Amino acid sequence: MPLQTDKLTPLEAAQNGASSFATNLLLNTALNETLKMVEEMRLQGQQLLKGFKESEGDKKEEFKTAISLNIKDRKFLLETIFINAIEKDV
Repeated sequence: MPLQTDKLTPLEAAQNGASSFATNLLLNTALNETLKMVEEMRLQGQQLLKGFKESEGDKKEEFKTAISLNIKDRKFLLETIFINAIEKDV
């Protein structure tokens, strides 16, 4: 009868459980922080748009530039997240 090597000892099972918990905790924290940042950038974009609508002349151009940079920042953040996907069991 062959030896069963796929069975874990209680210590190995506990270590795997702890490792899995830590990984899930880190992933959850990273996801929450990312979502907070995206929401913060969205609110900042809304404030910039409001300022753009209320301004005139040179100030309007400043807001236009700031809105453009805000959009680029959001795109960069999202591209970074999707291009560098978090791999399982890294």
